[in-house]
Amino acid sequence: MAQPTPDDELLLILLRNLRNVVYTFGESSKQHMSMRAMVLEHLEEMRRKGLTTNLNLARQQERQMQGVEQTSVQTGTQQPDDLPQLMETLATLKLE
Repeated sequence: MAQPTPDDELLLILLRNLRNVVYTFGESSKQHMSMRAMVLEHLEEMRRKGLTTNLNLARQQERQMQGVEQTSVQTGTQQPDDLPQLMETLATLKLE
C-alpha cells in the first residue's frame, strides 16, 4: 500500500486544527483567520511544487495506526486529487 506524503499528513493536521479553532473561537476570530491562512499557504506551496493531495490515504493510515477497523474495501485505484475541492471549500468559508 502506498504511503501518504508528509504534505498530506500535515494538511490533515492543519484541517483538523482549523475545525477545532472554528468550534472553539468561532469563524470571525483572529485564531480562525490565522489558521485558515496557514492552511491556504500550505495548499499554495503544494500547488507550486506540483503536488497533489490524497487525504483519504492519510486518513486511512491514521485510522490503522489508531487500531480502527476499516469498513471500506480497498480497490487499489488511485483516489482523485482533492486539492481543487479543498481550495474551493476554503475560499468559500464565511469570514466576518
